Amino acid sequence: MTDQKELLVFENIYKHYPGVTALKGVSFALHKGEIAALLGENGAGKSTLVKILCGVIPYGDYEGEIYKDGIPLRSAGTRDAVKKGIAMIPQEISIQPDLTIAENIMLGNWPLKGVFVDVPRMNEMARKAMEKLDLDIDVTQQARCVTSGIHQMMAIARALMSEPSVLILDEPTSALTNKETEALLKKLADLRSEGICSLYITHKLDEVFKIADRSIVFRDGSLISQYERQKMDQGRIIRDIVGEKKEREYVHECHMTGDVRLSFRNFSIEHGYVRGKHILDDVSFDLHRGEILGIAGLLGSGRSELLRAAFGAIPKLSGELWMDGRKIAADDPAKAIEHGIGLLTEERGLDGYVKTMSVGENMSLVILKKLQEGLFLNRKKEKAAIDKFFRYIRIKAPSSSTPILSLSGGNQQKVLVAKWLMNDSKVLFLDEPTRGVDVGAREEIYNLMSDLTKNGASIIIVSSELPELVKVCDRFVILSGGTVSEIVDARENPVSEADLLAKINGAGAEK
Repeated sequence: MTDQKELLVFENIYKHYPGVTALKGVSFALHKGEIAALLGENGAGKSTLVKILCGVIPYGDYEGEIYKDGIPLRSAGTRDAVKKGIAMIPQEISIQPDLTIAENIMLGNWPLKGVFVDVPRMNEMARKAMEKLDLDIDVTQQARCVTSGIHQMMAIARALMSEPSVLILDEPTSALTNKETEALLKKLADLRSEGICSLYITHKLDEVFKIADRSIVFRDGSLISQYERQKMDQGRIIRDIVGEKKEREYVHECHMTGDVRLSFRNFSIEHGYVRGKHILDDVSFDLHRGEILGIAGLLGSGRSELLRAAFGAIPKLSGELWMDGRKIAADDPAKAIEHGIGLLTEERGLDGYVKTMSVGENMSLVILKKLQEGLFLNRKKEKAAIDKFFRYIRIKAPSSSTPILSLSGGNQQKVLVAKWLMNDSKVLFLDEPTRGVDVGAREEIYNLMSDLTKNGASIIIVSSELPELVKVCDRFVILSGGTVSEIVDARENPVSEADLLAKINGAGAEK
């Protein structure tokens, strides 16, 4: 049960950036032991509010007041916010893969014995922290050896070490399997019973109805609605999120022809962490002109590795790539780009964009050679191309010169899509293209995919969300046990989520 005592009170919060007001007089309260879902489109103001709450935007850089237990919460920075009981688990989790699980959990707070780290004590503290999350795991193993679900639990354990009264979770299940998601939601319910208030940011409304005590909707920097659990209605919440604008509803149209655009022949890829083991072994299939092909499989089945190897971003043991009937080099991203292949990576914050660059600079990265005239770039052509796709993709930012880090996750994703469109890519590899993207932007991306295939482009999509794959794909390649277990054609016989899940799990239950 939610304690009705007000824990946090936001009063008339404003935040201005050059050319845009990110928050417009927001006022509401959070209660002790409450799970409140913070909803809204990308760019609605959710991230700005959270940055203020956890000290990324310090007191003095925004207008209004926040009270915690009746006392003004005026954080000078993130460390100050942590001391005041505010813990944040960001969407892009910072895990050091070569450190142990214990070292990651205790990072920044390693216990010392003299001038040295007290390793036994550190391991014991980390083990107890994971036990509180119902995880019995060897904390001395490297973080790279465990799943993204364990990484998420490590981040929660790290946050709980500070004994917070407020826990902020930003898209916490975006990289988790269904089983891992259920475990996380159960743990949040346990934390609620301990009196911890969780501010849960998500675009997955099914999770909201499973776990949230209240929904809070933002749109264009303003608070639009709040509904207690018993009054939450999905249709009403979606209308509150998107407003009155009429997005073009996505209706799948098959544009696939009989012409083979890209052939994968005998791809074998070594496991990244286990020497001598193949994550993929002798994988072959075709991608047709105008096709949207889904790669489906369990977490760890090699879906992302297949795309990265075809793009030349990681090495492969064997395999050939044929485009339009001729063999092409598939061992260097620069060559892949020259052949008209683009890769939208799963981890956009890690290898998707350059953090120090603006929106426009990130968009034009892959066409710089085309813009070169002698020793210089044709800046006029670059600006024209940027402006065209900035409008076409409908990126929500003051201008193309806006720093990319100031954009919401969904708008960052749009920038990366625009980058490959500017290169007139014939083939697009999309790895989790709508992760962290709101319901309206998802429809935009789906319609964009349809428009591209209508004009002859071919797309391979990897997604952990089965409803997404079923909605947009013409065919599916099922990966299991390192090989192609089945190729499913959905053009004449539609495939349901249940059908796809059964095929994915055909070789054994999810681990």
